[in-house]
Amino acid sequence: MPKYTPPPNHNWGIEVTERDPITRKPVYLPNGSPKKIKIKMGDAQFADGTPQPLYFPNGHSRAGVFKGMKIILEECGFKDVDKKLAQCKDFKCPPGTCDCCCRRILYYEPDFEHIETVLETNCKERSFQVIFLPKFH
Repeated sequence: MPKYTPPPNHNWGIEVTERDPITRKPVYLPNGSPKKIKIKMGDAQFADGTPQPLYFPNGHSRAGVFKGMKIILEECGFKDVDKKLAQCKDFKCPPGTCDCCCRRILYYEPDFEHIETVLETNCKERSFQVIFLPKFH
């Protein structure tokens, strides 16, 4: 996740394998590798429970573009975010710290800390039926 808003004509998102909208099977490129697409992260929440969009809203000059960790943290009330690193070297934050870098601060924000995994979300969106067949001897 970048600290700053991406430059024009660039955006940040989560890269996933594209799936056929009907069969839900992965889409492949001519070379046989899976086709990748970028999807947006879901909104976060402010402490009072109101949604916090992570991308600029419609009507903004950069509508649909990721805000960057700096703006997201400033919207949450954090000060001096510009002085923080995006992340500690090799993702190794000093033990016992919760505000050494932007990534660590976000990690401990309740709406980021308690987010569902992609697996949990997908399982809730689909209803799977398990059928047990008797063994025949």
